[in-house]
Amino acid sequence: MVYFLNKQFTYENLQAYLNLLECERCGKCCTGELDKELSKHGAVLQAGEPQRLAKLKHLTTQKFIDYYCHRKKGEIFMRLPCTFLTPSGCSIWEDKAEICRQFPFNQTYLHKQSGVKYMTVADTCPAGVLVGEKYGAQNEVKV
Repeated sequence: MVYFLNKQFTYENLQAYLNLLECERCGKCCTGELDKELSKHGAVLQAGEPQRLAKLKHLTTQKFIDYYCHRKKGEIFMRLPCTFLTPSGCSIWEDKAEICRQFPFNQTYLHKQSGVKYMTVADTCPAGVLVGEKYGAQNEVKV
């Protein structure tokens, strides 16, 4: 179950919702605890992110991928729990991957008739629930 936010997905809408989000830095997204798909596959990394994250670990890109990631269908996924998660939270908060910046928002809800992508927010994230409840989650849908 997710909160369905009645906004067509655009980068601007995503940024607006991210600005409303007050992350509690609980770290549960970093362990995969909040999202079973994320837990199963890991965090997909965008182009250039493996290289950037490898530098933070003082590793070559290949060693970073070998130690902390896996490949699937041409994409690189960082295994969870995240190697950058410490007892005090994310150790690379300002440099984290794009998927981490966007969580708990998801753009994958596709309206079947119109083909329009809408934004959803996971109801497992404490901060996401507050946004969903406060900013117009008009209904809930199972996806």
